[in-house]
Amino acid sequence: MQAPSISRGRAALEAFVVIGIFMANTAMMNFTTWFDVFEFLPVLGRAIPNFTLALLVILYLYSTERGLQGIGVGRPRNFAGLLWWGALIAGGFAATCYFILPVAIPIGVEFLTGTFGLETPPPSGRLAPLVGNLPLFALIIPLMWVMAAFGEEVVSRGFIFTRIARAFGANGSASWIAWVIAAIAQAFFFGAAHFWAGPPGMVFAGSLGFLAAILVILARGNLWPAIILHGAWNTWVLYGVYSG
Repeated sequence: MQAPSISRGRAALEAFVVIGIFMANTAMMNFTTWFDVFEFLPVLGRAIPNFTLALLVILYLYSTERGLQGIGVGRPRNFAGLLWWGALIAGGFAATCYFILPVAIPIGVEFLTGTFGLETPPPSGRLAPLVGNLPLFALIIPLMWVMAAFGEEVVSRGFIFTRIARAFGANGSASWIAWVIAAIAQAFFFGAAHFWAGPPGMVFAGSLGFLAAILVILARGNLWPAIILHGAWNTWVLYGVYSG
């Protein structure tokens, strides 16, 4: 997998800036009333600032790298590539169902609660309008695919992940070490950004973020397997909320 053709210092600076904006947006979304203006859109309204960040990242990547390929959303080269993507997505679902949920989350939650004293917050009620509301469910699902699945993957795996890898020396000797460090680091930040969901949400998001990074590596830098896994899982969760 190819890292961005930029200096390591520039890569580190770009990653630092985008992580800082992403985390600041998330903190303000949960701890201030500044983002109440976005409540006109139930469920997803407070995600609009981070989706705006994703749009800016997309414009930057499209203009400075290789168009859609530079963003990481190019088409598969052939039918065999499409089948490989399908296998990656299926493997991602299997890993989520048979490792992340039954193994990683209990271990991670016990570590966070026992070591740092973190507690699971009470339900925020953010998803409450979705219960039994078919018109809202039909509106939210496609928006979620664009704003969360596509937007978050472009920012987290398409930008932050590749910049961290380049900062640690990807494209040079022992490049695989840089990719491993980057996969762990971006998963940590992605999990931390879900602090509002408490230890279970943080561990799940971080684990899914690490898994998504592995899918991106195996897909040779293409984000579509990670986007589809992310979106399909969110669809399943939101359907569970809608159906009560």
